[in-house]
Amino acid sequence: MQYMTTTNLRTMTSQLVNTLKKNNRISLIHRSRIVAIIQPVQTSAKPLDVRLFRHCLEEVNLVPSSHEQRKKIYLAHLNKKYGKNIP
Repeated sequence: MQYMTTTNLRTMTSQLVNTLKKNNRISLIHRSRIVAIIQPVQTSAKPLDVRLFRHCLEEVNLVPSSHEQRKKIYLAHLNKKYGKNIP
């Protein structure tokens, strides 16, 4: 386990990030005492459930629209938000 003081925390952030990327833990020292242990977060991607995804899409019930329809809706939104000076 590596050690880092609170003073070095400000000046050696790039080294801290590189150490965390290597899945190493770092002890944070303040006034000769260990006040914290900094460790990397373990994230795992959840697999996509296709059936659940299709079910959610059916609930949303999106209607396909053409580019011209989307542009018309967008321009109406801009006119409502900013006024008629927007092209």
